[in-house]
Amino acid sequence: GNGGYNLHDYLQWERELLGLYLLQHPLESYKTLFDEQTMSIADLTKDMDGRRVTVGGAVESSRVITTKTGQSMAFVKLSSLNGGIELILFPSILQQTIDMWSPDSIVIVKGKLNARDRDGNVTDDIKIIVDEARIVTLEQADAYQTTGKKIKSPALNKAVKTAKSSQKKPVSAPARVYIRL
Repeated sequence: GNGGYNLHDYLQWERELLGLYLLQHPLESYKTLFDEQTMSIADLTKDMDGRRVTVGGAVESSRVITTKTGQSMAFVKLSSLNGGIELILFPSILQQTIDMWSPDSIVIVKGKLNARDRDGNVTDDIKIIVDEARIVTLEQADAYQTTGKKIKSPALNKAVKTAKSSQKKPVSAPARVYIRL
């Protein structure tokens, strides 16, 4: 046999030795799950600023900084088969999820899309401010039963709304789907 090593081990070594994957991208095994349960990072645009989004991918790198108040927050690069995006983890969510952000962890995150710079102007540099995150294991991905349905991307903000008009009616939260594995 192969001495008890699995495909994941080989992919890991391949990437460490060569800096790239030859056998297959490790995210291929997660494709069905991510296609249905997350939004394509490539489809996210600055017009979705302020909307809740759900994305999945592999942690490429993370950088922890200390805030003025002495708490830790992190910037995480997430990459998927169709793009990459930066995640921002404020201290409270970072504390809850601290052990999730090692390189090559596969995660699904929910949060708010942020396309604004420090001055509040909308830019093309989009990020996600995370408020929920979970690790997805290879076993979960393999056991995932396709539903044939895809998650809906958030509607685009058609025009810039004034403060008054945005108070028409509360937007109802999307229904949650719980998958027991």
